[in-house]
Amino acid sequence: MIWLLACAGGDADRFRAYTLGADPSQHVVQPRTIDTLQDPSRLSGSLGTGYAGGVMSVDLESITLSYEPGKALDVQYQVVEGVATPLDRDGLILFSFYGHLQDARDTLGEAGVDITPLFPIDFGVTPAMPDIGFAFAPVDNAAYAPGANAFILLDDLGDREVPLAANAGVVTHELGHGIFHLWTAGGPYADRGFAVDSLAGPGVGSLDEGHADMMASRSCPRTTTPTASRCSTATTRTRWGPSSRRWSGMSSRRRGTETRRWSSWRARPSAGPSARSPRRTD
Repeated sequence: MIWLLACAGGDADRFRAYTLGADPSQHVVQPRTIDTLQDPSRLSGSLGTGYAGGVMSVDLESITLSYEPGKALDVQYQVVEGVATPLDRDGLILFSFYGHLQDARDTLGEAGVDITPLFPIDFGVTPAMPDIGFAFAPVDNAAYAPGANAFILLDDLGDREVPLAANAGVVTHELGHGIFHLWTAGGPYADRGFAVDSLAGPGVGSLDEGHADMMASRSCPRTTTPTASRCSTATTRTRWGPSSRRWSGMSSRRRGTETRRWSSWRARPSAGPSARSPRRTD
């Protein structure tokens, strides 16, 4: 058995990840190329770098966000016949996220949308959010932090077949928020230019959401089936074993209760993928 753990990205030319299938409303797990991912163990490449934890802060007066990166990620995977297969659900989500981000950038680029100033982007995996301004923020989402030019990746609290951070529509939607901020604020790290509690706040926020949905629909075309949603979370049911259903080692306190978050900034070694591994479509 060949074990190449996270330090030999050059040995992998494809990565097992969630991708859109022949029917764009369905996600499947299969090998795919991610040319922009140069260091898989750290989830680092030309699009940006992922970090475990860190601190997301907000200036309550200006509602300006900032992100202080945490520790380097240590995603572990096995390379067999050129395909890097994550050893648990953690790596599957992260590889999928990076792949969807690359797809969204390429699709928008082909349409003449220049978003190169956004890159590279930091990815914070379950950062600490100690400020009172985050007291009612969602703890179950993937999000873009304007002004900090960072993605926040949180664990799914529900039992979704496709995790939010591994869903092509969600990733492209959040990138759409980054594009909206780039165009309206003048740069990825610029202030919004208006107070979120001002009269302009709700209207601009609605435009931002609509723009993000438009970006997602551009990258995830509607299928010929009238009832199929764009980039639906429908998929072949995928599990990596009970021990990796939640990312275990990290928690955060929210309104006095402890909420489980993604496990570890490293995917723990195991004897190999679970016996209930995703359906392969090599």
